[in-house]
Amino acid sequence: MIHATLPESLGNLRSLRFLDLRANQLRHLPPTLHALENLKKLDLSWNKLAAPPPWIHDLEARGCVVFV
Repeated sequence: MIHATLPESLGNLRSLRFLDLRANQLRHLPPTLHALENLKKLDLSWNKLAAPPPWIHDLEARGCVVFV
């Protein structure tokens, strides 16, 4: 069984605008992604997330398009 994870430090990439994480078998997302204030698109399609984290709504409210 593959357990793909993302580093917490990904949230330090404050200038990141597009993040494509499609088809990576992710089950969890680091909460530091919430800090990506300039993010315009986050693609989480085809992962194994049980449910999107609650902070996804904050990203969408800031204008980020999120695909789950």
